[in-house]
Amino acid sequence: MSCPEKTISAVVITYKEFSYVYETLDSIFAQDYPAIEIVLTDDGSPNFPEEELRTYIESHKGENIVGYVLAHSDENVGTVKNINNGIRRASGDFIKIIAGDDAYYDEHVFSAQMACFDADSELMIVTGRTCECDAEMQPIYKQQVDNTNNALPTLFSMEPKAYFKRCAKEHLFPLVTQALLFRRSFFEESGYYDERYFLLEDPPMEKRIITSRVPVAAADCTVVKHRASVGVSANEQFFAKKQSKYFLDLANYVKNELMTRPEYFPPFRTKQKYKRELFRYRMSVADSKKEKILLALKNIDTAFWFIVLAPSRAWEKIKRLVKRRKH
Repeated sequence: MSCPEKTISAVVITYKEFSYVYETLDSIFAQDYPAIEIVLTDDGSPNFPEEELRTYIESHKGENIVGYVLAHSDENVGTVKNINNGIRRASGDFIKIIAGDDAYYDEHVFSAQMACFDADSELMIVTGRTCECDAEMQPIYKQQVDNTNNALPTLFSMEPKAYFKRCAKEHLFPLVTQALLFRRSFFEESGYYDERYFLLEDPPMEKRIITSRVPVAAADCTVVKHRASVGVSANEQFFAKKQSKYFLDLANYVKNELMTRPEYFPPFRTKQKYKRELFRYRMSVADSKKEKILLALKNIDTAFWFIVLAPSRAWEKIKRLVKRRKH
């Protein structure tokens, strides 16, 4: 067991939805690690239940909870700034970040990840496996997650170019925020999450970590249960209006992170990806069907890509349109 003076700050981020946050808090209370600070930071929710949360924490916390902070923003600043606000309010030597609809896998997560730091003083970040779950937090199988979990032991010793090539080929996402334990000094030395983005936190941070050769290791355990069907990125509609900020983030991410690094990412592919993400954003904010049709005609190659990507969904939409015209 690590020394109690090495406090871990568990930063819990919330926005509007609070039906799951008590489960998140319970998974923190259950940890066998002896020194944990809770920092719950809310992104301007009009329904923020501060007193209920305070009462719940006071009545459920054990001796391992050395302090807690409840912070509520007056405005909706976005996921990225909300995370950074939580990190800045945290006082721990180590930082974990989790959404208020996820939960830690079991009571040994914090201790298991800290053991990696104890074994290697050069490490700055420790990750672990993710368990994909449905809305009821029952495990579900997802090939992409399974492939990523299996690849973790070998990824972080690779050169950046080889790492990115393998991740692209196998569709891997090895550095998801909710699975990570950071040494606090990482943020002091390398900076916080990139606030050029409103909702997108993981991919820009991953690129910084890998290209800067930050020392990372993977604990041999599952560390987080992730609700796959909850959150803005879970919507299956290609052009959903409520996801417009997320789509814009994706387009800017390709422009800022991929197109500027041709030594790692093939320019032709990144250019095409940028066109797709920008098209998706523009479609999501289009005010009328006429505007969407004109956009699709002007970007026929990109529109066709989305049809090929999900032909069954496209076909269902076509059948609905035909049915409407008949009536």
